[in-house]
Amino acid sequence: MEYLHEKAEESRHNENVGYMIILAGVVLLVGGTLLTVVTVSDPEWFLIIPYHITSHPYSLFGLTFTILAYVLLACGIALSVYYTTQRSWYMKRLKETHTIEKLRRFKIKKS
Repeated sequence: MEYLHEKAEESRHNENVGYMIILAGVVLLVGGTLLTVVTVSDPEWFLIIPYHITSHPYSLFGLTFTILAYVLLACGIALSVYYTTQRSWYMKRLKETHTIEKLRRFKIKKS
């Protein structure tokens, strides 16, 4: 039972790390988009990614931040969903173990 508690706690921690990765992705997305929009008056668009490649290093920074942001968002969401399902599995097993332990104690008291 202690093992299941520890694994559920570890899974909860990993889920929070996934949320922090999502948060870092959002910050980079806003930063990269703002950097591109501020430095270029009329950026080119690839789907929802603004870019404008010039010889100036800021144009490459904006594109890099934006692409990295989407990668972090995807990884953070995937990690959060994975660890949420893992934690739900641990919690289900913990509940089953707790129910079996309760029934065992009830039978001992009744006897």
